[in-house]
Order: sequence, then C-alpha cells, then structure tokens
Amino acid sequence: MKIAFLEEKNIQRHCVIALIVIALGFFFHCSGKEWLWLWVAIFTVIILEIINTLVENIVDLVVGHQYHPLAKKIKDLAAGMVLVGAIIAAIIGVMILGPHVLSWLT
Repeated sequence: MKIAFLEEKNIQRHCVIALIVIALGFFFHCSGKEWLWLWVAIFTVIILEIINTLVENIVDLVVGHQYHPLAKKIKDLAAGMVLVGAIIAAIIGVMILGPHVLSWLT
C-alpha cells in the first residue's frame, strides 16, 4: 500500500476523496448500514485502482516502451474497470450522503 500510495497519483486522489466521505459520514452520523456501504464503495475503488496499476506494470514489463495495440487494449480495459467502480461508488455516496446534505441545507 505504501508503494501504491507514494507512486500512484490516482490512488492518492481516491484516498483524499475517501477521507472526505469518511468525514461527511461522521458529520452526518451515518448509520451502521450506511457505513457498511460507504466502506465497501471506498475499498472497492482503491482495490480496483491497485489492480489497474498491477495490470499496467505487467503490460509495461512485457512490451517495454514499444507500442502494441493489444497492450493498449488491456490497459484501457483495466482503466475502464476503475471508472465503472468509481461511478458505482459515486452513486452509492450520493444515495447515502445526498439525503443528509439536503436535510442539512434545509
């Protein structure tokens, strides 16, 4: 985790967003079930980002600095996996935190 956090900007971004979500969860006194979904969303995105990083590094190890269309396809698929996970996590976050924010604003 230390290597991933120190070397990968996307993991750093995901961790910052996770800290914001956790702070909001405490601020709004989320229930146990809400926390469960928030933690699942947070760790799913971080795990997918680590898998994406592994895939990218393995592909680079195999093909080196040469362009190969299959290598690009593999990297794009891995990045797409993270994107889908992040979208689902955002939906979970909005579904859980959105009502709290709206009630706080009104």
